[in-house]
Amino acid sequence: MALGTATIQMQCPEQHRERLHDLVKATRAVLVLSCSSGERVVGQPMLLLRTADDTTLYVATALDADELVTLASDPRVTVVVGAGAALFDAEAVVLRERELLDGLPREAWKLWGRKKSDPSIKVLEIRPIEGAYWAGSCRHSYQYRSAPRRVAALCDAAPMAMEG
Repeated sequence: MALGTATIQMQCPEQHRERLHDLVKATRAVLVLSCSSGERVVGQPMLLLRTADDTTLYVATALDADELVTLASDPRVTVVVGAGAALFDAEAVVLRERELLDGLPREAWKLWGRKKSDPSIKVLEIRPIEGAYWAGSCRHSYQYRSAPRRVAALCDAAPMAMEG
């Protein structure tokens, strides 16, 4: 095909949103990356319980007291979907409601090695800020909502005092 006859097919933002939604719906677990209290990036697999129409994810995982404090102080997370098929910048909050756990089959609890009554099992709501996926080497993204930009790099130490 001659360069002059090549056709570039542009996709609208809504098509990117739909593709991201489909990638999330096609998976059963996600990897959530956050900063630990030790200022390093940590990852934790989480079981996907439900995906809302706006691509808000509801996940289940075990969190200890330190992880809860860290998440409360910095709710910003990165979510990896489908072995890197998609990536989300998002905010996570721990929900008090545990009804979503009712839908898990008994086999899931056996594989997990936990009981539903385990207090460390938490349900998180993860609200996307921006999502991205790749088609070959092309990155496509969708902005779900605006959020304050981080001034410091991921897991930077305490901010330095301004000299003046």
